[in-house]
Amino acid sequence: RAKSAFLAAASHELRQPLHAMALFINALGRRVKDPEAVEIVGHLRTAVESMRHMFGALLDISKLDAGALTPAPKDFPVSELFGQLRPGFAA
Repeated sequence: RAKSAFLAAASHELRQPLHAMALFINALGRRVKDPEAVEIVGHLRTAVESMRHMFGALLDISKLDAGALTPAPKDFPVSELFGQLRPGFAA
């Protein structure tokens, strides 16, 4: 139980600065005009979104561990998974 509580609390607490980073990136994106800088802002957005998904997974793990979430295994095309992972590792 302590591990589940820690995972849930850590996920929640780390999401707050992540949300602030997303807001700052959006503000920066509105001000940047240089094409190279626009590309970097896009990479920052992708990284923040990747982190958001990771924290969501961490929260899901804590729910699984606590028995509050029941897994529902299903088949899926692995190419979709790789497509989601590519932007986070491409840089």
